[in-house]
Amino acid sequence: MLSLASATTAFQAPLVARPAVQRVEAPRMAINDMPGKYAINGALYDPLGLSNIFDAKWLREAELKHGRLCMLAFAGYVAVDLGLKLPDHAWSSFEAHDKSVGAYGGAMGQILLFASLIEILAGVPGANYTMNGGDREPGDFGLDPLGYLTGATPEQKKDLQIKELKNGRLAMLAFSGVITQAGLGHTEFPYL
Repeated sequence: MLSLASATTAFQAPLVARPAVQRVEAPRMAINDMPGKYAINGALYDPLGLSNIFDAKWLREAELKHGRLCMLAFAGYVAVDLGLKLPDHAWSSFEAHDKSVGAYGGAMGQILLFASLIEILAGVPGANYTMNGGDREPGDFGLDPLGYLTGATPEQKKDLQIKELKNGRLAMLAFSGVITQAGLGHTEFPYL
């Protein structure tokens, strides 16, 4: 028995002391440097003080992601209730969730799977690169199929970024309102 225990130790590598690894903290983006910030009486609007806890780049990445998703969600939700429906899918947007959940998640499971894959394969590496000192701006995935930023001056680019932020913020509020109204029983457009 003792010979078996000593025989396994013969195959173990000797312990070698490793040098301590020094990590360099990534430069933090100041909230004052970001386009689209709000100030009330000269003070930045951050009532919870989140910019003191989290890096502003991380917060901006999340704000852009949620704004973009809500812009798509609001347009899709309203489009279905205005009559743009798939064949054999006569239900409203509010009913579509319960009708689309089936075995293994059904259509909703497929949406969750594809959204998760996009987030894992593009979102996480992009945010990681941004947060660890990379030169990528928050929310910039290099995707500009309509060429809005081709040949744009820095002032024009900043103006487009502010427009996207404000539209995203509005869409987050709008989609929340539509879902709330639909949940209260007003399931037809204009949800009143």
